[in-house]
Amino acid sequence: MNGHLNLFKYYRQKDALPIENNSTRNLGIVIKNNPLVLYDFLDLVSQKSGVEIKKPAHPSEWFLELQVKIESLAQENMQINNVIGATLTTQETKFYSNSEIDVNNKNITDMVIHSNGTIIIIEAKRDSTDASFQLAEQIQELKNEWSSNGNEDFNVEYISLTWDSIIERLNDINILTNQNDIILNDYIEHIKHNVPAFFPVQTFTKIDSGDFELIRRRIERFADNYGSEVILRDKSSLPMYWVRLTDKKYIRELAYENYNKDLSLGFYPGLTVGQGHSLFAQNNKLCILKTTSISVQGVTLQVSATPYLNLLDAWGKWKGNIRVKQTDPDTLKSIFNELCGKRKGENNSELISSLKKYEDIISTQEFTSKYNEVFKNTQHSYTYIFFVVYLYLH
Repeated sequence: MNGHLNLFKYYRQKDALPIENNSTRNLGIVIKNNPLVLYDFLDLVSQKSGVEIKKPAHPSEWFLELQVKIESLAQENMQINNVIGATLTTQETKFYSNSEIDVNNKNITDMVIHSNGTIIIIEAKRDSTDASFQLAEQIQELKNEWSSNGNEDFNVEYISLTWDSIIERLNDINILTNQNDIILNDYIEHIKHNVPAFFPVQTFTKIDSGDFELIRRRIERFADNYGSEVILRDKSSLPMYWVRLTDKKYIRELAYENYNKDLSLGFYPGLTVGQGHSLFAQNNKLCILKTTSISVQGVTLQVSATPYLNLLDAWGKWKGNIRVKQTDPDTLKSIFNELCGKRKGENNSELISSLKKYEDIISTQEFTSKYNEVFKNTQHSYTYIFFVVYLYLH
């Protein structure tokens, strides 16, 4: 094999996405350039397939090629003991029986890696299930061509790789080596900004506030835990991502806002009387306030809950909030019953009297100032007050 990667060639194929070929080519450049990346990739494939892959100690013991015809691969003078077929997509791939493939097709691989008798054939797609069919056709053709040349049969294993798992490992290597490999570091940045769907889910402390695609994927990871959908709404110039929790009757929606790069999930129990009573019901008792962590697809996220009083103008538009410095369920239930979900007008002696009972946990001065600001700027003679609990996931 000549080992030529055509670094600057832009692949174009009929009925194919150029991004697939170029993404595979770029990954090949990184693997071929960095021995640590190669060894880590072989470890991953070995772990997923159960095949022990002997790592190369010399350049002559391995090669990596792109866009190789199967018939050309079968004519190479090399040893093949094992063939590992790997799909590389954005999601785990299902595999199908060989009876469903077309054995007459002439196939071209996306990437081939050979190391000491083991061949890894990689079929890369963004998210198409066609990857498994194409991979099976390639390996079956290789079997036919290989045996027709008088060679012994080989063992075949199939595995599914995902772009985000590969990028996550590359990112770990990049951090471990202090970003000294310019090609690897540039590749990580390229994926992050140009193909964000390939980039692994990151904690909010690692995401820039403007990386809305990565923010959305972080929220989707949370939503997937509950089988819920993510809805995008525009709020001024800042995108708002909402998660409906269909199995939580006392929660209407969760919303993301960028508060110091933390994921803020707002629970809105006070928007209706029914929601409030469900949240404070005897069988619930605000148990969410005692939650310290949740598990999302095997990842443990630390949780801290903070209650607020929200102020809305007469049109129902949010105007600000006041921190409630208490998470005792009985106290919060009293605040809800006395203050929330009601119209408040100019005569608020009862409201101020109620606030004085909670002066240790609610700033009366801050509340009064903000309330008057909202009240005086509304076209109606009332303002809404709602109780909100925010969950901060780290």
